[in-house]
Amino acid sequence: MLTKPDRERGEADHLWPEFLPGGEAVLFTITQVTGGIETAQVAVLDLRIGTSKVLFRGGSHARYVPSGHLVYAVTGALRAVAFDLGRLEVVGTPAPVLEGVVTTLLPAADVAVSANGSLVYVPGGPTGGGHRTVVAVDRQGRTTPLSGPPLAAYQTVKVSPDGKRLALATEDDVWIH
Repeated sequence: MLTKPDRERGEADHLWPEFLPGGEAVLFTITQVTGGIETAQVAVLDLRIGTSKVLFRGGSHARYVPSGHLVYAVTGALRAVAFDLGRLEVVGTPAPVLEGVVTTLLPAADVAVSANGSLVYVPGGPTGGGHRTVVAVDRQGRTTPLSGPPLAAYQTVKVSPDGKRLALATEDDVWIH
């Protein structure tokens, strides 16, 4: 176990670990016993020295993207903030990236980013619901519905490191596209 929730500080869980480039640090989300995404915290564990620190509050499910940013979920939306990999610190002010992204009560976001920076997401909003179409987003923010995956109640989407395949999960199945 890399991290353990601190119940005395109201932490419910540590979720969505992601190794940062170089393999010496891990991003993760700290959820609280009370409150939703507004009380979640994105943190980083420095594996070299064994300590963790909160990077920011009010967001979750962060991913590092090759542009040098962290992309993370905020109720029904994505934001990005510059990130210094060497110092393991957020640099600057978060900026909105995309509205209308399915986010769940956990608080997870139905978003995936490949190693080459390709981003896919399930359109919707907080807690989603119903059948959803998967779309791709280009670097200018234009969305294109993907024609292969059928309309379904997707709960999770992940993109392969090469950006060529998707794993799409419903409550009962996992599909590869």
